[in-house]
Amino acid sequence: MCKPVFLIFVIYGVFTAMTAGVERAFIAEIAPPQLKGTMLGLHSTLAGIALLPARVIAGLLWDGIGAYEPFVYGSLMSLFSAVILATKLRQTPKAIS
Repeated sequence: MCKPVFLIFVIYGVFTAMTAGVERAFIAEIAPPQLKGTMLGLHSTLAGIALLPARVIAGLLWDGIGAYEPFVYGSLMSLFSAVILATKLRQTPKAIS
């Protein structure tokens, strides 16, 4: 019988597979032709830098509290980010007079 944590990893893997390619395709589409490789490399670099503290926090939560907490923490941070994004997108920029 599969443990629930294993199923969470499977769901996370499916999510990553569905989003990673879309991110890279979007960057390749909006980048100037002469800078596509640079922009893809910059995206990977920034994503790696941002993921380092996230992975450290997840490891500390896993070791300190339990196996489910990193997933709960990640879900809450995603929800928080979505709320901020939705709030900021609703604000229209003021016209410069």
